[in-house]
Amino acid sequence: MNLKRGAGSGAANVVYRTAYIFFEKKRILEDGKKNKKRLENEAKQGRKGFPLRHDNGMRWVYVGRNER
Repeated sequence: MNLKRGAGSGAANVVYRTAYIFFEKKRILEDGKKNKKRLENEAKQGRKGFPLRHDNGMRWVYVGRNER
């Protein structure tokens, strides 16, 4: 299984966005404050957030005739 790691690794998954919205609404209803790590991540992301597409991690490597 290929698991991506990092802050934006799940951004292409519909569950990521749905869960984010759910917990954000819950936080607002409970008058919760944003924690320090959350504020730092929002500052890194900028206004548009994480990109929603990731490459598949595959790379092409050219091997010449004499390099095999």
